[in-house]
This record gives sequence, C-alpha cells and structure tokens, in this order.
Amino acid sequence: MNKDLKLMGYKSVLLSSMLAASVAFAQEEAKDTTSVEGRQLSLLEKLTNFEANALGFAINGNAKAGYLHSTISSDDLTKDSQLDEASAYTRMNMVFSVRPSSESVAKFNLRFHKDWQNAHREGNNSPITTWWSYDGYSLNKHMKFNLGHMRVGYTPLTVYQPMPDLIFEPTILAEHRAEVMADKNLDGSNDRLMQGANVEVTTGQLGAFDDVKLHGTLARIRNVAKKKDQVFFDFDQSDRYMTAIAGSVDLSGVTLGVNEVYTFDRVRSSRSVNMYTALDTLYYDLNNVLSFELGFDSKRLMPGDFHFGIDVEYALSYWSVYQDAYKVTEKKAMFVDTAAVVNPDGSVNADRGYFSYRTTTEIKASMDQIATAQNKGALRVNLYADASMGSIDFDAKANVIKVDKDFQAELAMTPAVLSNIPVLNSDASFSTPMADELLSGVRSGSLENLYFTMYESVPLNSSNMMVKDPTIYESEYNRLYNNFKYAQYYRNGYNNMTLKRTDLLATTTVLDPSTNIAMPYGYATPNRTGGDIDLNGKWNDAVAFRVVFGLYMADSVNLLENPTDFATGTQYMRVGGGLNVDVARLANLSKDLGVKLGGSYEMANEKDGLERSSSRIMAGLDLSWKQVALLTGFQMLSLDFGVPYMGVLDKSSEMLLLTGLRYKLGAGAYATVQYGRLTNTIDYMNMDMATGATSSAKLDISKNIIMADVTVNF
Repeated sequence: MNKDLKLMGYKSVLLSSMLAASVAFAQEEAKDTTSVEGRQLSLLEKLTNFEANALGFAINGNAKAGYLHSTISSDDLTKDSQLDEASAYTRMNMVFSVRPSSESVAKFNLRFHKDWQNAHREGNNSPITTWWSYDGYSLNKHMKFNLGHMRVGYTPLTVYQPMPDLIFEPTILAEHRAEVMADKNLDGSNDRLMQGANVEVTTGQLGAFDDVKLHGTLARIRNVAKKKDQVFFDFDQSDRYMTAIAGSVDLSGVTLGVNEVYTFDRVRSSRSVNMYTALDTLYYDLNNVLSFELGFDSKRLMPGDFHFGIDVEYALSYWSVYQDAYKVTEKKAMFVDTAAVVNPDGSVNADRGYFSYRTTTEIKASMDQIATAQNKGALRVNLYADASMGSIDFDAKANVIKVDKDFQAELAMTPAVLSNIPVLNSDASFSTPMADELLSGVRSGSLENLYFTMYESVPLNSSNMMVKDPTIYESEYNRLYNNFKYAQYYRNGYNNMTLKRTDLLATTTVLDPSTNIAMPYGYATPNRTGGDIDLNGKWNDAVAFRVVFGLYMADSVNLLENPTDFATGTQYMRVGGGLNVDVARLANLSKDLGVKLGGSYEMANEKDGLERSSSRIMAGLDLSWKQVALLTGFQMLSLDFGVPYMGVLDKSSEMLLLTGLRYKLGAGAYATVQYGRLTNTIDYMNMDMATGATSSAKLDISKNIIMADVTVNF
C-alpha cells in the first residue's frame, strides 16, 4: 500500500510538472514572439523558478577550492617584516531548503571553511551559520511573511542600506566585490539585513482603492561594542530593538503612505551585566523617524512605452542619548529627637521633643539625558521617467533633497563600507614610525577594502578568552583549558550592522571611496541641500551610457559648540559618466565569441571642511570564446586633501589591475587563474621624533597577488 501511495505521489508530481511546463511555454509564446533569445532566457527563468519552488527538501550552494598569494614590497618596510601571505583553502556554502507547501519555505545556510595553510594548528573548524529563516505567503498570497534572517527596506529616509555606486564597474571587479560582500552576508541591494519578524499585506482591489498595503517589522539589531570591560569578541551586553510600521493606499496611480520606525536600547537587559565599578557607564540611544509619502506613477493611466512619476517623502526625526552610571546622592531625612535637653537655668527637660535632620549617602545607578534633537526634518523629491523607442531605451532620475543637520535615521544612514581593515599582508611593519601609525589608523588601501577578503582563524587562549565575571584575572591558567577552540574571522572592509549617531561620529570614513564624499550616509546624510541627476541610455542592447551629476550645499558647523554634529564642508559636487559597448552584438559576430569593453570617469570635491577632492577611472574588457573567458579590470582612485587629514595625510593614489582566465569545466563548474597588481602611494607629513621637525614624505606600497580556484555550483 505504501508503494502504491508513493507511486501515486510521483505520478501527480510528474503531471504537475508537465502541466506547469506547458503553461510556461504557452505564456512565453504569447508574451514575446519577436526575439528568440528573449523567449529562451524568459523560459529558462520560468523553469528555474519552478525548480526552486518544488516541494520537499533541497540542498544548493557552491564549493570552492582556492589559493591566494600576496607579496608586499616597499622601501619603508622593516628588514624582518613578513613580505608574503598565502591562503590555501576549501570552502563550501550550503543552502538547505525545506518547502512543506508551495507557499512557504524554511532556509538554513552553512558556511564551511578550511584553511589548509594553517591546518597544522587549526584543528577542527566549526561551520559558520549565516542564515536562518522561514518565509512564505498566506491569505491567498495577500500576506508575505519573514521569520528569522531577512532583508527589509522601507524608504531612503527610514530603513535603507546605502551601497557603493560605481559607474560601469568592470565585470571581474564586480564579481570580486560581490563575493567579498557575501562573506558579510550582504547581497548588494538597498535592503537592510535584520533578524526578527516581518509581515507585508496587500489587499489588491479594495473598494475605490487599487491597493492597500500594510507593512510591519519587529527586529533585534546587533549593537556595537562599547570597548569597555570586554576581553573577547565585540559585543554589547544587549542588542538594540527596532519596530517599524507602514501603510499606503493606491488610487489611479496616486500613492499616499506613512512610515514610522523606532530603535532603542533596552535598559533592563543592558543592566543585566552588573556595573562593577563607579567608572562603568552605559549609553542608550533612542531614535524615532516618522515619514509621509506622496507619489504618482503614470503606468496605470498611460500604458505604453513612456512612463513618468514623482515620489515625495518628508520625514521628522527624534533622537536622544541617555547616560547610565553610578552616582553618589545625599538624602536628608527629618526625624523627632527625643533626647533630654538641658535648659538655660540648668534644669533637665526629658519630655521635650524637637525636629532634626539626618543626612545619608547612597550610591545607585542613575540615568540622565545628555543630548537630544527633536523634530528635525528631511525632504526628498524623486522625479523619474523612462521611454522605449524601437531599439533605444533610456531612463532618467532626479532627486532634490533638504536635510536638517540634526536629522537622525540610523537604519537609513549606516553605509555598507566603514572599516579601516588591512586585508592583505596585515603583518607587514614599516621602519618609519609615522608610516606604521598612519596605516594602522587609516587603512592599507580603499580598493583593497572593496575587492579583497581574507579568512583567518585565531586560537582562543588566556589573552582572548571571554569570561562572564570581569573580576577573574586574565592570567589565570584555568582559562587555557579551552585552547582547542578556534574563532573564525574575515578581514573584510564591509559592514552589515547599523551604527547609532554616537558611533557614526566616531568612525573614520573620509578615505572610503564607496561612501562618496558628498553623501556618505545616503539620502539621509545630515546637513545637505541640493540635488542630483542620473541619466541612463541603451541602444540595441549593445551600447550603454550613464551620466551623473550632483550638487549639494551644507551649513558650516562649530564642533566645539555642537559635538554631536557631523564635520562638513559648505559645498559638494559629483560629476561622472561612462560607456559600455558589446562589440560582438554590435558587429553581429558569432555567438561563440564575446567582446565587451567599457570605462568610466568620476570626480567629486568639497569646499571648506577638509577640502577633499577625489577622482576615479575604471576600464574593463571581457573576451570569451566558447568555454574560455579572459576578464580584465582596471581602477585608479586618487584622493586629495586641501587640509591634511589628521594634520598628517595629504594625498592618496591607488591603482588596481586585475586580469584572469576562466575555463568552464562543465555545467556550473569553473576553473579560474587571476593576477592582480595593487599599488598605493601616500603623501604625508613626517615628524622627527628627536627634534619634532616635520617634513613632507611619501610612502609607496605595491602588492602582487596570484589567485586560482575551482568552483562548483550545485
């Protein structure tokens, strides 16, 4: 009987598959009868989606065996400095999917990484869990839900992830950046990584409205370490919490919406780890953002090849910081003193009572507000249009913004790149003290942070094991008993956490190319008034161009009087453009041959402040013939400080050349060999430690990088 039931199940699945495939074919024929390639790609996408939605248990992912070798050279390196760094590794990313029905799926991601270069001391590596979630639809697909890990976005002024905006980035560099971001669980979108519950409800046609939408999110947000009383791992005693709710109605292309986002530190859970001394201090940030949206999209009223629209968002923010610390307080208590009293005549009056005061001292935790900014506004107006005229397509976007200098929306402001991480050859040391201090305080290279990552495992020992009770001395030998455990890290310049205003004020982002000079915190960047234009065009799917321009003004600030303001100049400008050409399609070459080339230029500058200016040049070439491909990418980044940064750094010039061969071994399997050349030239002010005299100096660093790997997707 069980065999018959299984056979019936297999038959039903087979019939369902055949029916779905036939429907897909029929829909595809009806949708596109002009382009054979378009029909093939669309059908392949439908079949892939059908396979991904198959019921049951599935394992997907990729496995990679690779090797990376980096050699550093510089005249300023010490004689005993380590010049080479190598990493031979095997890595596997596994995605476990359990789909009990067509409406929901449970996902669990595991990452295994074995560092063969240090296998003699690494022992057993534990897997890294990168994703837990249960996602799906309900109410006839009117409700979408996410539980566990999720990526959530609301609006650019409420919940948003500012990402690097690089014009026509070469393919080989874009692939490296995507892989580096994936190590920090970033997918390149503007949705923010969270853990919690998320629900979205869409009603469809409801009365006079075309659609009514409701959106709610409850999430825990990883808090940034306070760097106090922490021995091991960067963590705070408590996560932050976030609640968000949004609603909107659509009618004939007009949208009206409201969003509210609140993030806060919980006092009770923060105090769950006792403050042991009077010097311990906790800080709590509260941030609330309320925004209103009004939009219009012409697609519903004007179906055709031309569309336009406008989105207007106005937001108000509330931000405050509280300090929680031990305080000594005096308390006066009144009482009746019934002691005997000697009268002036010498007689004793034992029955007389009078009032007196007793002063007592107590030490207890006290919470006080130390900074606040209420009802600070931000306005963003987004105009957009797109058109298709035969073989020519274009779209245009324009933004006008006005943001108060005290506006605060932490879930929309924290960019994806913040860290000053020396990724490659991090053990190298320099003979010039100023050079060594400069690189440790700034970074080894912005391009290195964008495109490279390095896995590392650290044995836990008496100096880095974490104990619950800070009164236990770090030198006690019983902490060595867990030395067989290992902590896994990635030297990686990307960040998937959110930072509060107090944390953002303490970060150094001035050298980071991906957080641009003009708008380092996205459209929620405080103290900006101005706008930008972004034009994109494509001809015959073979030639593409892009032009960007932005101009923003800012009010000057006095950081001594207002320490919670962001340092700023008074004017920012961004200009850039690029061109991509698919030569093979343009010249109608054989489909086995692929030739694509492109390039871009971008510059930005700042008036007043640090008077920074930057320029970026990129060029790429992709050649392919059947299973073989040659990918090449070049990028040059120059940064100039009119006012030396930290009084030391004057200029920085970086260059990255990356080229490699890729051979397709089979379906989903590739072998790759690549070579990279990374240079960094820094002009700075050197100081003689003996005399205190300063002089101009230059630090030249170059790195030669060899990479090879075999990757299998399954």
